[in-house]
Amino acid sequence: MAVLRLENCKRCTSLPPLGLLGSLKDLAMVGMSSIKIVGPEFYGEACLKPFPSLECLQFEEMHEWEEWIPCGAGYEEFPCLRELSIKTCCKLSRELPSRLLSLEKLAISKCEQLVVSIPSLPLLCKLEIEACKNVVHREYCSIGYLKPGILMKMYVLINIKESRKLKILVIADDVDATIPFVPMGVFGYVF
Repeated sequence: MAVLRLENCKRCTSLPPLGLLGSLKDLAMVGMSSIKIVGPEFYGEACLKPFPSLECLQFEEMHEWEEWIPCGAGYEEFPCLRELSIKTCCKLSRELPSRLLSLEKLAISKCEQLVVSIPSLPLLCKLEIEACKNVVHREYCSIGYLKPGILMKMYVLINIKESRKLKILVIADDVDATIPFVPMGVFGYVF
């Protein structure tokens, strides 16, 4: 199975061990309104390399989702993941997985409780963040051009080290904004 979409499973309180599906490339979970935690059961208990082929992962309208628990040290989760999209998950408040080394596109929208901690993403080409509580990157960042006023109602500290591949940066709060990315200096913005 290469593509799987779980939609409107409103009574489902935990996810099946989808990480064990070795050929899965595209996974979407939409309207899973009773899921509160995405954790070990999602990866497959004791699976050392969950989601070995997954390229696109989408979570949408998971209104009760509060926490995403990564696999932890010694595990290689999402080794091929190129696109991650999280939309309208208003209670999600913990950190995202930090070892997403193949990620090219990250889109997070309407996750009002989420502090987006952007890990080191060496292949990132497109970043879209809209209506989140906070955005932080733990390392230094090269950002060349941001229009004033785009990052409204957010404290944003963006640090992206050696981001030569980043072409588009979108960060907005009720305003769609595309910011051309030109690696230059280090900038932090408070709006």
